[in-house]
Amino acid sequence: MSDELIVQHQAIDDLQQTEEMVVEYHRTVNATLETFIAESKALYNVTNYVDYDQDAYCKQGESMFSQLLDIAIQCRDMMAEYRAKLAKEEMLSCSFNSPNSKR
Repeated sequence: MSDELIVQHQAIDDLQQTEEMVVEYHRTVNATLETFIAESKALYNVTNYVDYDQDAYCKQGESMFSQLLDIAIQCRDMMAEYRAKLAKEEMLSCSFNSPNSKR
């Protein structure tokens, strides 16, 4: 097996592993969002009472939205990494399949 072919197979394996990680994390994000929506609605409903604890409301909201931000950033970064690996594999594939490549 040529070195080019080995590199291409390694890139494909890495791409498949990354895809599995991204898709699994995305599934987790969806489940987290479902929970988040319910908690956010409950927190919002607290404001319907005249004597609600505004400081506690803000603290809980800050915490919830900080967690949501962290999750979104991690998902975005994982997808960007996956996209970069897709482009790298495409370049390897094109160079391996080009008529000028040695086999």
